[in-house]
Amino acid sequence: MEKIAEEIKQLVDEINRYNDAFFQKGISLIDDYTFDQLVERLKKLENAHPHLKHANSPTQKIGENVGKIFPIHAHRYPMGSLGNTYATEDLAQFYARLKKLSNQSTLDCMCELKLDGIALSIGYKGGEFVHMLTRGDGKKGDDISRHLPIIKGIPKRLKSIPMTKKEFYIRGEVVMPFDALDQLNATYKKAGKAPLANPRNAASGLLRRKEVDPLLSKSPPLIFSPYSLHGENLAINTQQLALETIDSLGFRVLSRAHHCKNFDDIVGYIAHWEEKKDTLPFLIDGIVIKVNDLRRQKEMGSTAQRPRWAIAFKYKPKAEKTSLIGVDFRVGRSGQVTPIARLLPTLLQGSQIQRATLHNADEIERLNLHEGDTVFLVKGGDVIPKITGVDRRHREKNQKKIEFPSHCPSCHTLLSKERGSVHFYCRNRKKCPAQIKNRIVHFVGKNAMDIADLGEKKVEALLKKGCIASSTDLYLLEREKLEALEGFQEKSIKKLLQSIENSKKQPFSRVIFALGIPHVGQTVAKKLALYFKKMDYLKSAHFDDLANMEDVGPIIAQSICDFFHDPDQSKRIDALKNLGLTMEYIPLKKEKKVGLPFSGKNMVISGTF
Repeated sequence: MEKIAEEIKQLVDEINRYNDAFFQKGISLIDDYTFDQLVERLKKLENAHPHLKHANSPTQKIGENVGKIFPIHAHRYPMGSLGNTYATEDLAQFYARLKKLSNQSTLDCMCELKLDGIALSIGYKGGEFVHMLTRGDGKKGDDISRHLPIIKGIPKRLKSIPMTKKEFYIRGEVVMPFDALDQLNATYKKAGKAPLANPRNAASGLLRRKEVDPLLSKSPPLIFSPYSLHGENLAINTQQLALETIDSLGFRVLSRAHHCKNFDDIVGYIAHWEEKKDTLPFLIDGIVIKVNDLRRQKEMGSTAQRPRWAIAFKYKPKAEKTSLIGVDFRVGRSGQVTPIARLLPTLLQGSQIQRATLHNADEIERLNLHEGDTVFLVKGGDVIPKITGVDRRHREKNQKKIEFPSHCPSCHTLLSKERGSVHFYCRNRKKCPAQIKNRIVHFVGKNAMDIADLGEKKVEALLKKGCIASSTDLYLLEREKLEALEGFQEKSIKKLLQSIENSKKQPFSRVIFALGIPHVGQTVAKKLALYFKKMDYLKSAHFDDLANMEDVGPIIAQSICDFFHDPDQSKRIDALKNLGLTMEYIPLKKEKKVGLPFSGKNMVISGTF
């Protein structure tokens, strides 16, 4: 049971991390197919062991938490998400349930392209634009109306027909066409900026910026495609009529909707677009199937998170063939060794791929990889490349089998596995060059001490020249030593030294995260800072106190205890404290409210607030 509880905990943390990266930062750390498999695994475990379900489980919420940059508004109608499947058999079962719910021998549905973008709700009153909200958590979303100028297809004033007198909401998907991504990346390249990885991430990133880029307003890179209409007494009885009405209001529907009168029609539509989807000027990742009759939709209802009358059929990642040149074994800051495949460059969904993760030794063994193998490569959701199989028909007898190393590639220490783990580790924590470098890279990272202009290459240069041996030495760097190094110019040195000095003001939670305690991420670091208040209290914390904390548990608790019982870490923390880093929780100063009507009064609220 302890093993199951730990797997649930790991899945919750992992999925929440992926959600946070995408929804808050516009970054996809994992492909859709792999992500969906993780969610399905978590659901199965939670259903089998409901007493182990976490309060912050991603299965218990819709979308993402609203942010702090934009105003927040409640959705007039809850904005749920769709269930999904990758299998025709599951779709057949879904259609059978629909027929049973409606007591019909057959049921007509609307099939629409599932655009791979960002869901928005656009509010109108009296034909005038009111606001534009993100999905948020399904009940409330961020008001990103300021970004209207960079999106095509959202009229500020609707065409004059009787319905414009009503209050209603148009929901749809914002996408970035491939040609817009190419133009934007060309502009970024001229400006010396990093290119955007893919259309969906690019669209998400632009909409989460605090300010609107005036240059983007001149040639909006995003397009809004509506898929539903919500309001009271709209005299619309089918999804097909809803889409036609939306079109008449001045919107442009990109979803190529098709009226399917039976299950064979649905399967045919899915097969047609699986073959033709690469001819579209924008990215789709599947087909949405909806009951056409809106009255039947209402009768079928919804669960807490998704409608019973609709589902998304998602296409599995498309595979390409390429050659495996070899495998590199990288050592992370914790000593974990990860295999990375080197590939013959191949074009996959619009980008040139030369490397792909192989995860661990078990994956290499499962694939039975040999140098020079012809491998199948996918990049689900146009994100992270992954090898899914080998075409053994092209393998020759003299090809060398890929073997996971027995010793660390960086320091040649014998590798070992932790109990219950699939990963191999180098235990030479104190002297392994790769671990030392990566711990410093983690320490200076944006989410840790945020020391600008100190990336992996510069850290490596400082280590090679003996300017630093650990993160502590960063605060002892002198201008004269930096001037003697290649790549360090006067302006960059001044900026670096100032950034190092500014990092001393980073809050206590960031210092905890920057220390690189195994298994302690940003969320746990924040909770540790808030609970223990001071580094001295955290250092002396007992295992039971830690294990009973929310989001910690026995494995992380033991990791924290082991870390602080290490004399070298204790010395390092003392040194950082003496150098002026923040070692206690400092609450944010709140402005004093004066003269407000309810100042000094207690409020009692009953019911839902």
